[in-house]
Amino acid sequence: MWSLTLAVITAGLLGTLAHAQNFTINVPAFDSSSVTLDPPNSWTAVNANQAFSGGAEFLIANQAQGRVTFIFPTPSSTFEYWGYQRSGGGLASLSIDGGAAVQIDFFGPGTTGNEPPLLFFSTSNLTNAIHTVVIQNLVDPRVGHADQLNVDKFVLHGPIPTPRPTPPSFPSNTHLADGPVGFSYHAFLALGADSPLNGGSGANTVEVLFDTGASSAWVDWIGCTDPDCGGSHHRYRPSSQHFFNSSIEDDIFFNDQTWRVNDTVTLGSLSIPSSTFGAAFGMDPETVDGNFGMAKSYCNGVLCSLYPNFIENSFEQGLLAAPALSFYQLAPTDAPASGVTSRVALGGVDRNKFTGNMDWIPLTSSSMWQVPWGRRFVTRASGTIDATLQFNHEILTFDTGDPGLLGVPSDDWITLTTLTGAIQDSNSNWLFPCAASLTWNFNGSTNRNYTVVLSDQNTAQTINGTRFCAALANDSGDVQNWITGVPFLDQYYVSFYFGRRGVGASMGFGTKNLAASAASSSPVIGTP
Repeated sequence: MWSLTLAVITAGLLGTLAHAQNFTINVPAFDSSSVTLDPPNSWTAVNANQAFSGGAEFLIANQAQGRVTFIFPTPSSTFEYWGYQRSGGGLASLSIDGGAAVQIDFFGPGTTGNEPPLLFFSTSNLTNAIHTVVIQNLVDPRVGHADQLNVDKFVLHGPIPTPRPTPPSFPSNTHLADGPVGFSYHAFLALGADSPLNGGSGANTVEVLFDTGASSAWVDWIGCTDPDCGGSHHRYRPSSQHFFNSSIEDDIFFNDQTWRVNDTVTLGSLSIPSSTFGAAFGMDPETVDGNFGMAKSYCNGVLCSLYPNFIENSFEQGLLAAPALSFYQLAPTDAPASGVTSRVALGGVDRNKFTGNMDWIPLTSSSMWQVPWGRRFVTRASGTIDATLQFNHEILTFDTGDPGLLGVPSDDWITLTTLTGAIQDSNSNWLFPCAASLTWNFNGSTNRNYTVVLSDQNTAQTINGTRFCAALANDSGDVQNWITGVPFLDQYYVSFYFGRRGVGASMGFGTKNLAASAASSSPVIGTP
């Protein structure tokens, strides 16, 4: 949920990225993927004067125990802490990576509460790495108590990493657990009693969405009495060998409520005897039997979800040689050879599913699959322009659970529609010039460009001499990040590489092989 701006020395359009690029990352206090506010439930968001993204965080209770932990979302050698002075007192200590603490004085006896935020601390002498900052509230001896510790934002600066990211290397013992994929990243799992590991045939499976935009899991099970359970759903049956109910309730997906359980999970040749997921006891009407979150469970080595997903669990237990989830999802417009079907592979990358080299792109340290920056080129009737610096939000999230092509924050939506010459029809529906497109370059390992046509080419109409088509992108409202879903991901062979507990995570994109050879499987050994 942080924002990033670039200072760029421009290279040729759609060509090689210039190396003289710098970033500025503003991390708001409410970004829970990087900022932890303690004690819980003792902080409140305040729309203070000039607060970044409309809300600073103030400690309104338990002041003596107040603490802020900030983990850099990307390597940087600099750090800034911005906040507000308080008239009732203000003293804190700040340490970086457990080093010597410095005092932060935010006492402003004459402040009225209407002043803008101030820079409380800055340094530019760090190593270019991920750092952890801890700010501890202190009793201010001038007033005899601890006051309202607060954070407006943290700011990082630095160069975009060069050289390009190093692709992951897959060990010699890499093997793929391979299985069919149904509609839109739906996989088939044999759970609990239906797993061959527990005496099941493996034929009775539940259909679940492998959702890279979620971090936890739920599945319909035989113990659910909710009216929306059962029916046409296949249901999870607990095993007698490995089932364990932790008696912890989780709200996972909209109104889906689960018991947190451990049991066997099987996909293809992979069976993990015990992994954590949610057995639903309350759910909304769903078309699938379950939703298995495939966001990263770890952020820079620290668990940042309710529990690890079964892929990272399998890697930790030595059941997979590599922590990778790879999709060969056929798009409606693909024309594969006979016998070639959509597949999912766990544990590596399938050499038979793509041609050429894969482009591996850098990611943020968030649990979500997010690229932190990218050059953006807008193509319109008058030609192609580098529009990178005209957008306010740089992060792009990849989500297999999102059916949309492209969701754009409202302020960037205004920029995009203005640059392309988009218009609204009489029903306020957006129309883009049919030729309008947007191209990213993520500074990946092969410097690949990624182009999306912004409109449905089958809806063309001519208005004042220009062909317009119905928008496929949309205004996603007051959000911090761009998001792309199934229509974008379907264009490529995609691998989500989790790294070791989140360290070294990356995403790889390859050109899909539609020839007959894609019907068989062959794991990549070394670098894909």
